[in-house]
Amino acid sequence: MKNLKKFSDELGFDFKVSQLDWGIENADPERVLEFISYYESLEGLTENESGNLAQLIFQSAEEYLQENDDEDVKIKVLNFVKEHNSEFPLEFGYWKNLDIKDWTISRLINKSKIVV
Repeated sequence: MKNLKKFSDELGFDFKVSQLDWGIENADPERVLEFISYYESLEGLTENESGNLAQLIFQSAEEYLQENDDEDVKIKVLNFVKEHNSEFPLEFGYWKNLDIKDWTISRLINKSKIVV
């Protein structure tokens, strides 16, 4: 909880203790690349911290890619997932296994054949 407050402060979010899905609730499709850079600037994250930030990145990317067929963003998201997926295995598995007909991120991950 303490680190979600820190992340919120650093990313300019209003932090609410009652937030159950911090990453989903704070998603911003226009900031997906910023969120990837932020994640990669941090060291020593716990799996829980990595998971919360991964949810933020996945949901932001999902919303962005639903509206934009942006190859640069797709490549950057895939590179992020390839490099870091072992740091958030639960979130990776969740997003990978969503219905590919409905979820852009799931389609992207499955097409790339990334595995944990």
